[in-house]
Amino acid sequence: MIKQVLRFVKEIKVACELSGATGAGKWTLAAIAATDVIWKTGSLAVADRAMGSAFHVRLGDTSIAFDPGDFGVCREILGHDCYRLRPLQGRIRTAIDLGCNCGTFTLMAAALNPGCRILAVDANPEFTQATLRNAAANGFGNHVEALTRIVGCSSVDSVRQLEVEGDTKTFDPSGAIAALGGCDFLKCDVEGGEHALFSGDLEWLQGVRYVAIEYHWTEAEGDRLEAVLRKEGFVIERQPHRDLGYLFGSRPV
Repeated sequence: MIKQVLRFVKEIKVACELSGATGAGKWTLAAIAATDVIWKTGSLAVADRAMGSAFHVRLGDTSIAFDPGDFGVCREILGHDCYRLRPLQGRIRTAIDLGCNCGTFTLMAAALNPGCRILAVDANPEFTQATLRNAAANGFGNHVEALTRIVGCSSVDSVRQLEVEGDTKTFDPSGAIAALGGCDFLKCDVEGGEHALFSGDLEWLQGVRYVAIEYHWTEAEGDRLEAVLRKEGFVIERQPHRDLGYLFGSRPV
């Protein structure tokens, strides 16, 4: 119970930093009204939904508009900086956002790194289109491209089925990095597809300076990913997070 209360207080602070006192009040009242659900599920999604899909959030002195957006995703990526992008502010010239959703990471990277070229990728065309709209609305349209691609699908049969259903191709990391002229920061949140993406021929990783991966399923699979990245020359930090975790890799200077 104490841990849940402390987490709730922390998230109120994050909501206030992102959306000001008015927005935080709206979020907090929604959470209080659904206390039983939140205590039972451990999820704050009900409060996040109360913020709607069109809202503004703050990133330092910058105001970022989302329409559509997901406040819960903003809490994680912007509020908690779960991909550790802030320490690299001003140092990222090219980035790839795998699993871009509505473009939260993409907009954060663009806001912190003026002129940064970003490739946003998602298997859902609605997300890639939403990312492009949000980028344009915030003045980053000339620096953001989006691709509808399947990332790291481990089953050939699953890839073929998805291609038939949605006419969606698989993501080619080597070609994408070559087109960008390198990748200073690779963010990856592809719901388990990371295990197939980081297997086989990984020569393309030589073009990546920093990588941040949300890994899924088991700690053993997290161990495998960590070993793969270390073998490819990255210095690794690891952060468990509930039933998943994050891997952060950087090339030695």
